[in-house]
Order: sequence, then C-alpha cells, then structure tokens
Amino acid sequence: MIKKALLISLFFFSVLSARGQVNIITIDGVINPVAQEFIQNAVEEAEEDSANCLVIQMDTPGGLM
Repeated sequence: MIKKALLISLFFFSVLSARGQVNIITIDGVINPVAQEFIQNAVEEAEEDSANCLVIQMDTPGGLM
C-alpha cells in the first residue's frame, strides 16, 4: 500500500514540478502548537513563493487536529 502511494505521489510530483513549484513538508508525531506554527509558516512560504502546490505528508496520531 505504501509503495503504491509513493509511486502515485512521485508521478504527480513529476507532473507538477514540470509545470511549477511544489513545496513539501513532513510532520511526524503529535500535532501540537509548534507543529501548528510550522504548518502555518509553510503555507505562508508557499504563498510567498507562488508555489503551485503544498504537499503536507503527515504521520501523526492526531492532537490539535
């Protein structure tokens, strides 16, 4: 299942990156105020960079979600 998701992601990243900028961040662990601020900063940075896409890869049991 993970391999399939990785292959699909790589396909979409290759298509998107050929047409524009893709910003990617990874969140591991519980969502807390620090992680929330990290995500918010990444969104703002993607807007400043005029990124076409922001991918947020999360491996988390939850938290402030």
